[in-house]
Amino acid sequence: MNINRIIVLSVCLTSFASSFMSSSLNIAVNAIAADFSVSPELITYAVSAYVIAATAMLLPSSALANRLGYLRAYRLGAALSCAAALLVALSPSFVFLAAARGVQGAVNSIIFTTGTAVISDRLPAKARGAAIGLSTACIYAGLTLSPPLGGVLTDTLGWKSMFLISAVLYASGALISRAAPRDAPQSRGYPYIRMALAASGFALLLFGLDRITEGALFPLCAAAGAAVLCCYLWIEQKKAARPLLKISLVAQNRVLLWALCASFLNYLGTFAITLLLSMHLQLLSGMSAMSAGTVLILGPLLQCLVSPAAGKLTAKVSPHLIVCCGMAVSTAGIIVLATLTQDSPLWQILCGQGLTGLGFGFFSAPNTTIVMNSVDRSRFALVSALQAITRNAGMSVCMALVTGIFALGISAPSLTLEYLAQLQRCLSTAFTLAAGLGVLGVLSCFAGMRAAKKSA
Repeated sequence: MNINRIIVLSVCLTSFASSFMSSSLNIAVNAIAADFSVSPELITYAVSAYVIAATAMLLPSSALANRLGYLRAYRLGAALSCAAALLVALSPSFVFLAAARGVQGAVNSIIFTTGTAVISDRLPAKARGAAIGLSTACIYAGLTLSPPLGGVLTDTLGWKSMFLISAVLYASGALISRAAPRDAPQSRGYPYIRMALAASGFALLLFGLDRITEGALFPLCAAAGAAVLCCYLWIEQKKAARPLLKISLVAQNRVLLWALCASFLNYLGTFAITLLLSMHLQLLSGMSAMSAGTVLILGPLLQCLVSPAAGKLTAKVSPHLIVCCGMAVSTAGIIVLATLTQDSPLWQILCGQGLTGLGFGFFSAPNTTIVMNSVDRSRFALVSALQAITRNAGMSVCMALVTGIFALGISAPSLTLEYLAQLQRCLSTAFTLAAGLGVLGVLSCFAGMRAAKKSA
């Protein structure tokens, strides 16, 4: 088999495993809670541990990729992810499970940083878009299949089987990639102190944002995280002999800057859509969880189907144009959802969800292609990490905003008529805010297109 195809196949396997595993956990909430005799709402700690650890370790993983070489670091990440998945499956207690999920997020960050970097490093520029589109489609395939397949696995083989299957996929990805020759490292040594500051800063910031409505301590935690990150950036710019992250790299590269802004705004506006629609379908429309889950498959399914075509299209059409159109279509879908009422027909929900899924599918792979093509190969791991940081930051801030809207807008007892009326207003507010963010995202895409034309 062609070496390039081997690389793409390996990244596709690990991409599917990561998205399937993280999303399937939502399906197994009741089973995990029953297994460890804990309340179902405590499972959110395991989810948060994964997201926070994954984001906190992105820059350290980027430095590791530069030190070892992209492919060697990728293999290490796949092997460690296999071990971490086994660790989760063998958890003897819930506390151990939450800690293991944190470990899993930390080692998965190596894959997030190096997967796209390996593809971009080994494939010519004209073929990158198609390969990135295929790996992105595998991510959405994992999201699409996780509700039905995760439910079947949980009911028949138990929730641990999902992590065992993921371990096999990670191991397969690591073994397959061994057929490809290693690439040369980009740097010598490892900036331990700076990476410790970056990791602790992101961990404190995201932990504080995640629990910001639970007491005065958590906003202080977020503020402390922001201060540590500022300290890290100051040291990088003023003291480091070989800085990993130069502010000038982003500030002076307007194509990269606007692509990262668009990514942040896209996830900030769309990440909570599935949650908000699930609440609308089950609480306002009275659907069962199974029926609501079936409806909610439409968005990820369209993203999975569209992403490969969008990636291939970048070889013929400007990726900036595709990204602009994708963001505009996604925003149009959110506007449709912002007009939902308790009596809205199902077709309106499907229309809004379909447009957002279609737009997201056209946005994701081309935007990643823009990010990777905006720098030379020595920066591939870094910009992959930066894009993942903007994505995860968008997700975290999105959930903080939604949590705040619900905290301020709902005061009535659960499931009363007044509660349902307040919930409807909160959902409309959240969708309207998301639509506004989508408009800003479209403007960012146009700014990136203009910057690309100037630099051409």
